[in-house]
Amino acid sequence: MAGSWSESVINNVKENGGSPFGTIEWVFIGDAANGAVPDLVIPAADRQWMAGKSFYMAEIIPGTDSPTADYDITIEDASGDIFEDALKDLSATLRARIRPKVNGKEDVWPYDGRPITIKVANTTAPSAQATVRLFMWR
Repeated sequence: MAGSWSESVINNVKENGGSPFGTIEWVFIGDAANGAVPDLVIPAADRQWMAGKSFYMAEIIPGTDSPTADYDITIEDASGDIFEDALKDLSATLRARIRPKVNGKEDVWPYDGRPITIKVANTTAPSAQATVRLFMWR
């Protein structure tokens, strides 16, 4: 079976009466034979929910059938990787929480509505799964 991505799951949250934030997440499943994961171009409806918010953090959660150790994820717009290679060499078993970078420093990254692509590389584990959760803040 070919690799795939789930539909998005959106969770709107408002913390302590402050600025609203929320999460949007997808689960990838690698190819049953070679672990390959197709690129996910975030659909327009999801980008509409993300519009006007900033990327605050990415959380990567390996599944029970985990990806190969040191796998990589990039979250890209037309300018390149929003996380500036910080989602590289991920653990096959441990959750990662990583902030985006702006000019090399951790910071929120304002989302301007342009297309975003999530790419997974360097995993060959058949049917591997992980959740990619993006924390968005307004």
